[in-house]
Amino acid sequence: MACTGGIAGDECQFDHSKGVTAVRRVATGQFCVTVPGINAADTPAAVTVDSSSSSSAGAGAPGVTTHADGCISIGSTDQFEVRTTRQPNITVDANGGTNNATAAGLVQAADSVGFTIVIP
Repeated sequence: MACTGGIAGDECQFDHSKGVTAVRRVATGQFCVTVPGINAADTPAAVTVDSSSSSSAGAGAPGVTTHADGCISIGSTDQFEVRTTRQPNITVDANGGTNNATAAGLVQAADSVGFTIVIP
């Protein structure tokens, strides 16, 4: 997801939206999705990886929270917080060899995971 717009360079491009007016990146792997007229605390949302807009290095996973403390401005309840992570592959030693196998590394916040959010 490209987040290079706006004065601070944190406004993200998005498409295929209905009701979403803005997506902004507030930290690595942390995005605020603004949907005016829908209270994020009262409305469930579902989010999934959009593989067409994700890089292919390691497994990616998004999550959504409705208590979007990192997103809600004073008096605003219409922002859903989406956090994206990636579990990179790391090289390990196996069966007496050296750097001859890969394993899943520790989960890390990542900007390279595209996501789709559905808000009923």
